[in-house]
Amino acid sequence: MMLRLVRIALAALWAAVLATSFAAAQAPAAPVQLTVAQTGIAAYYYTPPEGSTGAAVVMLNGSDGGYPSRAAAADLAAAGHPVLALAYFRGYGPPIEGLPDNLANIDVAYIGRGVDWLSSHVGTSRPLVVMGLSRGAELALLTATIRPRITGVVAFSPSSVRWSAANDPSGLAPAWVRAGRAFPYAARPARSNADFGRLLANPAIVRRATIPVERIKGHILLVSSRSDNIWPSAYMADRIEARLRRARFRHPVTNLQFDDASHLLMGPGPGVVNFAQGNSRIWFGGSEEGTRTARDAAWAEVKRFLAALRPAQHVD
Repeated sequence: MMLRLVRIALAALWAAVLATSFAAAQAPAAPVQLTVAQTGIAAYYYTPPEGSTGAAVVMLNGSDGGYPSRAAAADLAAAGHPVLALAYFRGYGPPIEGLPDNLANIDVAYIGRGVDWLSSHVGTSRPLVVMGLSRGAELALLTATIRPRITGVVAFSPSSVRWSAANDPSGLAPAWVRAGRAFPYAARPARSNADFGRLLANPAIVRRATIPVERIKGHILLVSSRSDNIWPSAYMADRIEARLRRARFRHPVTNLQFDDASHLLMGPGPGVVNFAQGNSRIWFGGSEEGTRTARDAAWAEVKRFLAALRPAQHVD
């Protein structure tokens, strides 16, 4: 019963996030829906204005699941970027035919199908970026380590390691698999920032679960808040940057951090800071004013980041 109540509460939260995002959109594009039955992926495709040449973006949501913000995707499309807003599990929203209900045992080949669909649709003349929030940022970084066609990664509230499945009380099920085999991961019985911090302080866990970001073949933009109350995303962004520096990473890396902002940073305009429904209380960190300032600044940086990219010189 408690799990059901939490699902209901988070479904309401996701509705609130979408409503906030819609308020920020000035001229949403009319997206085309793609289904697993038709294309092998569940997504909405946002077409940019004719003649645009901006980087193409695969957008991924976090542990609430479902489709990423329609307003954020439409805003990027209006700025000249083809956007594939890709769902990879149902999460707390309505069922999505062909997708699992939970963030568990997600095959990265599915994300690869989204990358391939977008690449074939827009051609190789555009840079190709994977963008994600929270667990979606973790997945974006992981995907980019094995798909050299990806030119850049934008990781909002990122993770430096691979964690276990979401909504799994045991913390033992894998989140990400490849050809049926789980990527090494950190078991995640974490319920607070402090829990994550204790796990990240364990060298054995870090060695096993760290994402090999040095294998990425493109530019990287990390966006986080030092006030993140869901997990220590700024600390993990610093660990990513340090690993890349040690590896003499040859591509530009931007580690953008804010002091007073929510965990929910992907997209322009206001963001959710506090959520309450029934007995459920979630503080995502920061203040409303700080969150809006951070989201707008980060989104402007995303657009500069995308504008600076060039197509990959090799494909997978």
